Amino acid sequence: MQVDITFVLDLSGSVEEVYDVVIQFAKKAILGLPVGSAQARVAVVTYADKANISFDLSAYSSSLTIRNALAFSKAGGATNTQDAIRLTTQEVFTQARGDRSGVKNIMVIVTDGKSTVKPENTLPQATAAKTQGIEIYSIGVGPDVNPAEIEGMASDPKPGHTIYVEGPSNVDTAASKLLDLLCQQ
Repeated sequence: MQVDITFVLDLSGSVEEVYDVVIQFAKKAILGLPVGSAQARVAVVTYADKANISFDLSAYSSSLTIRNALAFSKAGGATNTQDAIRLTTQEVFTQARGDRSGVKNIMVIVTDGKSTVKPENTLPQATAAKTQGIEIYSIGVGPDVNPAEIEGMASDPKPGHTIYVEGPSNVDTAASKLLDLLCQQ
């Protein structure tokens, strides 16, 4: 599997109750990937009021080195999903940040789907990313997700690009499902 994958993690106040589920899902999925220069490259973008690149695609060459980088503090604040998608599309998936030419780009958005900063721009930003050839997996976390936003961001076919994680007991199953889908790449 040769892919460039960016995990886009919602650390806003709206996911406060399921923050640990967001982080555990991301860790389980990332550490299950075959990371290496000729395999998967992984980047992480986190967001709340604004999006930030935690590390880019060229930062780590093995899942063991990524393990130590997967430490996040609770951000809190608003949910600026559209900014995270824009940042990932325009700045992470670039040669300067380790994106490889001719290798599939995949964005995995992990959120409750409750954008609060310019929510009207969230789905258009996802559409723009998909138009540029980025495949989007949308992961809805928590018991109270907004399915319209989760499914709207996902690539087609929606059922194969949308996963719901209601709580801690669903993390392993959901991460395994994502890894199975990614391994089909």
